[in-house]
Amino acid sequence: MSIAYQQKNVASLAAEAGLRAAETFMTNNVRATTDLSIFDNGTVGLYANWNLVGQINTPDWLESSIADVVVPGAWDDNNSIPVVGYDLTVANPPRYVIEYVGQNLQGTSNKVIVDYNDPNISASSEPHYFVITAIGWSRDAGIYSVLQTTYRTGRGAGIFTY
Repeated sequence: MSIAYQQKNVASLAAEAGLRAAETFMTNNVRATTDLSIFDNGTVGLYANWNLVGQINTPDWLESSIADVVVPGAWDDNNSIPVVGYDLTVANPPRYVIEYVGQNLQGTSNKVIVDYNDPNISASSEPHYFVITAIGWSRDAGIYSVLQTTYRTGRGAGIFTY
């Protein structure tokens, strides 16, 4: 029982490392509204979603991967970002995806969070919101942990002020 607890703890710590790596990525690479263009659903691990009336619609592969069990091979170089330099005593390095949610504004269709590129809203200095999902494994690839957090940029209609 203690070994199972230890392995689950290792997986949780690895997933936490995935969240921190994604937050570092955001801090270093998303400093202005012009940087939001990397969330184009074509860049590996960086997604955008504008259909946000009540919930966040995650990419299909991610949705099926975390519903009940991690689909073997679902988290790979085609759809998620690995944490570089992580301790390889785990089965796999932690991985993460970042989904751009939008701004906390009242836009068209009474959405609370709206696409920054929505032509019906004016440039705003409100922060932009992202959902980060990370997975970490223990030494046994069947033991994993999935964590999710929300990231918010600084304010500014051009360069973000934190």
